Amino acid sequence: MEKRFIDVTLPIDKGMPIWPDSTGINFSWTHCLNKGGMVNLTRLDMDVHAGTHVEGPLHYYANAISVDEIPLEIFLGRALVVDLPAVDKITANDLEKLSLPKGIKRLLFRTKNSELWKDFKQSFYEDFVGLSSSAAQWVVDKKIKLIGIDYLSVANFKQGRSVHKILLNGGVVVLEGLNLLMAPAGEYEIICLPVKLIGREASPARVILKKL
Repeated sequence: MEKRFIDVTLPIDKGMPIWPDSTGINFSWTHCLNKGGMVNLTRLDMDVHAGTHVEGPLHYYANAISVDEIPLEIFLGRALVVDLPAVDKITANDLEKLSLPKGIKRLLFRTKNSELWKDFKQSFYEDFVGLSSSAAQWVVDKKIKLIGIDYLSVANFKQGRSVHKILLNGGVVVLEGLNLLMAPAGEYEIICLPVKLIGREASPARVILKKL
């Protein structure tokens, strides 16, 4: 039976790929039944940009809104998964070839990055596919409200700053670290629930796609 819901969230686990200068993820027991504790109780130390996460304007702009201030309706509603399996960098020319359904304001980019998630314990991969500055400007010009991508940054490894600034200054919410391997191109309803971290620039999120 075909699944109606697709969980495109990366599992949080020590040893998962993280950004090179990230503090990453660490679990530790503060109480443990096997060591005489009354309960099991875990402490989590985590970079909020690890795994699947949402980024808002505060990531690059000092006085911008934090992730908890982004309207919830941006994270819920129709979304289009677009398949770009053969590109090394997403350009405006690639996006111009898309035929966007009327009213689509959320775009999720499925690239060859998703194949990397077959091996969840692989090392960080520098040559992942991301958006160019021209693609970021295209997204802003089309008044897209949310974009997501299937690796840890929406921009190529060495172009992060310029691409992020174009998107975030243009009112686009960025969703990074998706696993779209099991999500074919097409329309979905997205359910994206970032943790309500007050005053922060980013937040881990659980992201589900519902087939329409």
